[in-house]
Amino acid sequence: MKDPETHNWQMKISALRYVAGLQEIYLRYWEGSRLTGAANADYGGCPTTRRSTTGWAFTLNGAAFSWSSNRQPTVAGLTAEAEYIVAAAATKEAL
Repeated sequence: MKDPETHNWQMKISALRYVAGLQEIYLRYWEGSRLTGAANADYGGCPTTRRSTTGWAFTLNGAAFSWSSNRQPTVAGLTAEAEYIVAAAATKEAL
């Protein structure tokens, strides 16, 4: 920030206090922890670009820890192709 004002510093301090309060929040891992994931895509959902929307979510013991939703980089020719693209992206995230 080039020329910070008092309210800018107050917002920074507020954000730091919030982050400091999150230190006790964490995911617990134990033997038998259940990892689940789901992925899906619509076919040509954007009427302007005809690109599909990709989305996935992964949960561990019921708590979401990774998720995404965005337009695919290319136009899919078939519904199966849109689903393949999201499956590949979700697999990369899972690995």
